[in-house]
Amino acid sequence: MQSGDASDWKRMLQLLTAFTNAHIRDRERRIVIDETLDFYNRNTWGIDGRNDPIYRVARAGGERSIGLELGGHRIHGLPPLVLNMLSRVNLFHLSDDSDLIHLRRSVGIKDAESPSGDFVFRQWVVRPGGELSEPFTGRVTYPQSYLDQLSAT
Repeated sequence: MQSGDASDWKRMLQLLTAFTNAHIRDRERRIVIDETLDFYNRNTWGIDGRNDPIYRVARAGGERSIGLELGGHRIHGLPPLVLNMLSRVNLFHLSDDSDLIHLRRSVGIKDAESPSGDFVFRQWVVRPGGELSEPFTGRVTYPQSYLDQLSAT
């Protein structure tokens, strides 16, 4: 689902709530959200204060076998609890260094550096005891047919 309309975003939240409330025994589920900040206001509060399934899944989705993958261009604006519950962080180049400071403060990644180069990323994993792994640096390879669909920005 994708939209540029706030009313559609609220409907998407309703659909996510129904998805997360469904009692599906012994079946793992996964929610993938790109442009996560569409669902949050500048003050990190959800766009629908009574319905924030992203927040609830970040907090307790593991108990119901629901995984959550979030994507966004900025780190500022995501609720602190969501950031604190991250188990894996993939960081591509950030255009704003203030996001790196925010990443250090909210997630605890002390060696956060914005990687440079096309499709280069750094990844940290939270170990079972809560300690962060050393960063891994990698490069994503996409097929040319996919790259041809991307905008020039």
